[in-house]
Amino acid sequence: MLICVTHRLLCPDDFSARLERIAAQHPYAIVLREKDLSESEYEALARDCLAICKRYHVPLNVNTHIEVARRIGCGGVHLPFHLLMQYKDELEDFTRVGVSLHSPEEAAQLAGTPATYVQAGHVFPTDCKAGVPPRGLSFLRNVCQATS
Repeated sequence: MLICVTHRLLCPDDFSARLERIAAQHPYAIVLREKDLSESEYEALARDCLAICKRYHVPLNVNTHIEVARRIGCGGVHLPFHLLMQYKDELEDFTRVGVSLHSPEEAAQLAGTPATYVQAGHVFPTDCKAGVPPRGLSFLRNVCQATS
């Protein structure tokens, strides 16, 4: 399963054109992770991205902004662990609920939540976490062993 995660500030060319090329390859989903935007700016971008994703029948998951996802009719959200735990009983209207976590202990707490996939990170070096050492494959192995 390949889930693509956006970071438009690292995109050297036109973001919408890049997203279109990615969606054309039919990944499992695309997570719109644009943390620097206000909620209204994020919502406008999410509407545009959802239109692109729909053209290619690729699910879009809205990162963190649960109400934005509802307003634009997006069937998926991606949440940090603490928000998943806070809103776990209020997400029944989403078919995809992703969660970012950073420890096997968090993974072990996912039973009974609506999480449909886990993003465990970061395993390898990435520009998104410049200067932060990666956790490595043993971390990923321990997360996988802690949850189904």
